[in-house]
Amino acid sequence: MTDRKITGLNLAASLNLTATIWEEEEDYVSKFPELEVASWSGTPAEALQCLKKAVELYLENAGELGLLPLEKR
Repeated sequence: MTDRKITGLNLAASLNLTATIWEEEEDYVSKFPELEVASWSGTPAEALQCLKKAVELYLENAGELGLLPLEKR
């Protein structure tokens, strides 16, 4: 097996995404429509933080599944 790595370890920081945040009942929903990733929390700021963490996990999983550009080390 060849060692491979994800190009740009902090890929989330290099993406230009638009966060959309809206209120539903007593919570706030946040979403990056470009990735179809969403999260929620009790305040807009917390919803955005949760969304950022969700994107990190999404990209980590996509990398593990080989869905992101990879390069040989």
